[in-house]
Parts: sequence; C-alpha cells; structure tokens
Amino acid sequence: MAASSRASARSKEQLFVSALEHYVRSAPAQFLLQKQPYGWQNIEALLLAAPFNNPAFDGCFIINSTREVAVLPAAALEIVRDFRHAVIEQIQLNLPEQSHAAVMADIIWSTLVEACLEANDRLYRRGWQARVTGLLRFLRSSVDR
Repeated sequence: MAASSRASARSKEQLFVSALEHYVRSAPAQFLLQKQPYGWQNIEALLLAAPFNNPAFDGCFIINSTREVAVLPAAALEIVRDFRHAVIEQIQLNLPEQSHAAVMADIIWSTLVEACLEANDRLYRRGWQARVTGLLRFLRSSVDR
C-alpha cells in the first residue's frame, strides 16, 4: 500500500475514532442514568428516549458501530467496549440491590441495543413504549419476590 493510501486510511480511522469519542461524551445514556435519585425512572427514561434521541437520524451511532467489530480500528473497539461497560454499570446503579442486578442490567442493555438497531429500520414510538412498560413491569415484579 502506498504511503499516501496508508495515511488516508489512518486519517479515516482517526476521524471515525474522534466521532465515536464525541458521541460518547454527548450520548444521552449516561446523562439519563446519572439523574438523582437513582431508580427505575432513569432506566425507563433511557429506554424510551435512546432510540429516538436525534430526529436527524435513527438508531445509535455507537451501537450501530458494534455490528462492525471485526473491522473496527483497535481504538474504536476500545471505545465501544468501554461505553457498553459504563452504561451497564450505570444501569446497575439504578437497580435495587439484589442478587440478580447484573442479569437485569444485561437484559436492559440488550433491550436497548435491540431498539437502537430496530430504529434503523422501523421502530414505532407507541409500540416501543408498550414493550418498555411490559419489560419493566416484569423486571420490577421479579425484584419484589
């Protein structure tokens, strides 16, 4: 590969990494999950807002990027992994203390990812709200047992 082609590829990779870094700094997930007091209301706000956060485009840039892990530059992959880890930790902070908090956080994360990916095609707000309500009802009832 010619030097100019390598430089161009590195430049494109750095641009992509910079875009991911900017997105993470401004992503609604972390802001919604950090509201005090912690609790289910933050999780619900995250699930309802995230897939519809930006009216200019659908889905979530960082979650869409996870589909490309095989070709992501190492720095971008690290950002994606760190984001996932941080959001799951913040979800857990909002859950009542109990033995299944980690599993619940994974379920909530997976649901969020599904919605953001589905938003790339067609995700209807009203239908999504019903799904979130049902999921949270189920998860809350398992805590009460």
